[in-house]
Amino acid sequence: MEGLELLHDLAVVLLIAGLAGWIARRLGLSAVVGYLVAGLVIGPHTPPFSLVLDEAQVRTLAQLGLVFLMFAMGMELSVSRLRRLGAPLVIATALGALIVLNVCRAIGLFAGWTHAEILCVTGMLIVSSSAVISKLVMDFGLAHERVGQLAMGITLLEDGVAVAMLAYIGTLGGPDAAGTAPVVHILAIFAGFVALVLILGLIVVPRVLRPAMRHGGLEIVTLLLAGGILGLAVLAVRAGYSVALGAFLLGAIVAEGPFRARVRRAFSGLKNTFTGVFFVAVGMMIAPRLLVENAGWILGLSAFALVARPIACSAALLAVGTPFAVAVRAALCLTAIGELSLVIAEFGVSKGVLDARFPAIAVGVTVVTALGSLGLARWGEGMALALEARQPRAIRAFLASWADWLGAVEAHGRSSAVWRMVRGRLIQVGVEVLLVSGLFEFSPAIREMIAGWVSPRSEHLAAFHALFWAGLVLVVAGPLLAIWRNVSVLTMVAAEMATNSSDHPRARAIFETALRTVAAVSMGMWLWTVFPFYIASPHAVAFSAAVFVFILAFFGRRLSRWHRQVELAVHEALGHLDSRGHLALGARLEQAGEWNIHLEECELPDHAACAGKNLAELNLRRRFGCTVVRIERQGFVIPRPSPATEVFPGDHLLLAGTESQIAEARAALGDQEERGADGGETEALLQSLRVPDESPHLGQSLADLAPLRVTGVQVLGIRRTNERIVNPSGEETLCAGDELLVLGEPSRVQRFAKSLRQDSSTG
Repeated sequence: MEGLELLHDLAVVLLIAGLAGWIARRLGLSAVVGYLVAGLVIGPHTPPFSLVLDEAQVRTLAQLGLVFLMFAMGMELSVSRLRRLGAPLVIATALGALIVLNVCRAIGLFAGWTHAEILCVTGMLIVSSSAVISKLVMDFGLAHERVGQLAMGITLLEDGVAVAMLAYIGTLGGPDAAGTAPVVHILAIFAGFVALVLILGLIVVPRVLRPAMRHGGLEIVTLLLAGGILGLAVLAVRAGYSVALGAFLLGAIVAEGPFRARVRRAFSGLKNTFTGVFFVAVGMMIAPRLLVENAGWILGLSAFALVARPIACSAALLAVGTPFAVAVRAALCLTAIGELSLVIAEFGVSKGVLDARFPAIAVGVTVVTALGSLGLARWGEGMALALEARQPRAIRAFLASWADWLGAVEAHGRSSAVWRMVRGRLIQVGVEVLLVSGLFEFSPAIREMIAGWVSPRSEHLAAFHALFWAGLVLVVAGPLLAIWRNVSVLTMVAAEMATNSSDHPRARAIFETALRTVAAVSMGMWLWTVFPFYIASPHAVAFSAAVFVFILAFFGRRLSRWHRQVELAVHEALGHLDSRGHLALGARLEQAGEWNIHLEECELPDHAACAGKNLAELNLRRRFGCTVVRIERQGFVIPRPSPATEVFPGDHLLLAGTESQIAEARAALGDQEERGADGGETEALLQSLRVPDESPHLGQSLADLAPLRVTGVQVLGIRRTNERIVNPSGEETLCAGDELLVLGEPSRVQRFAKSLRQDSSTG
């Protein structure tokens, strides 16, 4: 039977992968370690266990695994989530990667590695295993502490760094090509490609998925997205990058839409299946003798990951003002390398910039660091506290002063009216510069693709080229006009600030004219640099310039309105999560541990007996002592559910209570799988508030105060003297000096704190 060998190989790979992954989980390791060992066992290099008949077909299926794995990673690192992680965490991740890069360069020069080998090894070591780290965070109860939030945030951002590294490695093309192109130019082209795909995707994808979901359901959406994932992966390869980049970007785009939760569930089976195939295929390509022959490098790089990575990450976190013990403990959780490290090693071999030993080294380092990370995470708190106790007084004082200075700078930035006014315009200018650069840089590939579709005759080629360049100019005219208008506003603000104290009557006008002239010359030089003159004929360039002038002269206002509509579409897509995020909480939940309060997610199974009942009927507070603080339903969030809110199969309930209370409630609801909150999409603040001695609400019960109904804040605990009340009932009254543990969005917590100081009736 034709194709029987493929079925045989796939059956062997999946069965062995499942068995090996189960054993690895039982041993407390990541399933990835089990998949790699399974590949070593059944691969062609370990007879007589070569059970796979056609290794090439398995490698082809492994590419599907890589694509779906990167799509899932992209959904975890969306633009909105990147924004919520905050600039300090992004800066810390970049600093940590830079430190690792420079140390690897020193090691590589000493070892005689090529430029490409140094980059690939750096790429393997700058990215941590999100699967291993998420398991460590859950196992050690760090999911809702700042340590766990920092570790998960950095490992997600490191995935983005690894994708950028893959893009750069893809431009090397061979061992002799390394370093032939300026790094800045390569990164600028990469940023232009990312901006182009993200902006077009944020405009197109939601407008395709909404009617598809409305009229065809999840099945049709799944088919469209699967085709889009593979298509964008192919497009990324044709643009000179890895298949991983295209899938990753589409995942980031879909994560901004309203159906991300359903899409994540729909693709979870495909991702889990083919991801296992991918890692088994990686193991199959490793000859066990390479592990023995390169044992020295494996142990050396493992030691580097277990020692140098925590030092680099600690230094980076300290540089952005993180407390010492928290920074060290979070860094100790980031030692295990994993999924993308293997992808980078395999990609380097496929591009001809690495020899065959590096995937074996990556596999060995993955196993060793996965084992070592268990010990570092278990003893991390003690190590961090011991190091903090032995910290020299001068260093402690410097770090405290540095953190205070950073806090003052951040507070000044938030309160600065000028910065608030120009920040958005600066971001818009940067994004549109990348968009226009990407369109011009990849215009030859776009032209060839369109030519393949329309197949113009030879006598019509000149007209086709002229129309293409005119159409391209029409597309970029709107962004260029927006760039100039934003630059004009920025020059006006700069001139006003620079000449505010000048007595000269025309000082501001002169300074503004000079700045605009510099800006115009800079824009002209930029366009001259990015426009592909090398493929556009002089006639096409002249025709395009004429079209541009004609558009600005007669359709400038209409073009501005069209461009504004496009901007609104992008902002709508990016702003969707502001009110409908996931159940996850922000990074300031470390106080929960002091109260013995845990926040864990519970998913109602398909045949839950409680389906259709409301929260009042479930009565979880009276039965088990825990509270439902959030409900996510098919990607939409009910942030403050009322007692009349009904629950249904597939709902994700965020429970607050002690570990035993949550365990009892989960068992009653029928959810047997332990899980934490799902990342960090919706910022919820868990904060302690003190009831003032002069509060007008002293003696008032929580039922009368109604903080949930009035301000949208939930009271999870009360602490007075030596008494601590978790999930207090409505009969509890407020006393002077009570410490309240409250949960809610920052603005609502501030409103509730204000209401404690003054009577709500008086404003």
